[in-house]
Amino acid sequence: MALSEKSIRNIYKALTILSIGGIVLYASILFLDIIILLVISVFIAMIFNPLVTMLENQGVKRLVSVVLVFLLSGFVIFFGLSVLIPKIAGQMNVLAETVNQEKIRALLTQVEAEIQEYFPFIQSEDFASKLETFFSELFFDSVNNISNIVSGIVSVVAIAVIVPFMTFFMLKDSTRLVNGIINVIPNKYFEFSYYILNQIGYQLGRFIRGWIFDAFMVGFLAAIGLTIL
Repeated sequence: MALSEKSIRNIYKALTILSIGGIVLYASILFLDIIILLVISVFIAMIFNPLVTMLENQGVKRLVSVVLVFLLSGFVIFFGLSVLIPKIAGQMNVLAETVNQEKIRALLTQVEAEIQEYFPFIQSEDFASKLETFFSELFFDSVNNISNIVSGIVSVVAIAVIVPFMTFFMLKDSTRLVNGIINVIPNKYFEFSYYILNQIGYQLGRFIRGWIFDAFMVGFLAAIGLTIL
């Protein structure tokens, strides 16, 4: 039974859609790192966009508004790191001085004696040495994990350069980017597509800013509580 011309067109259309979907999926896997950086840049741009828009509504040019927001963000990040890094380094030095091998061995020996006193039926031969070996292996595993993190500093530096660069141009040319996407869509879907894109950007931006604010408040209140303790 011969297929009708309409059925052939539907088959071609389905094959075309599947082929395009396969190419997009393959490209997404191939350029996964770039896509992740792009998504991070979009999220950061959504966080900063209300502030840039507010400055623009006050009569400041879009480019100047983006530069001012970037300078303010850079100052806040630099100030935060200049405060946090010395404190973290000081805490690590105190921890290294407090937790040494002799004190750990003495503490484990005391724990072994307590166990033998209250639970004489438990065989605790070489209990302290086994615990010491366990904690030593745990410590060295942690050091290895830290070294793996440090080995990824090059990637961190690359992200610190690429993400701000992409975010800057997204904030600067956000209107052009949206208009470029809209112009590709057929005219009969223009209004609907424009409404959907605006709603997605608005709601997603509110969600991301709310999530950042929630994380900031949790960290701020936790810092106050730990300071009091």
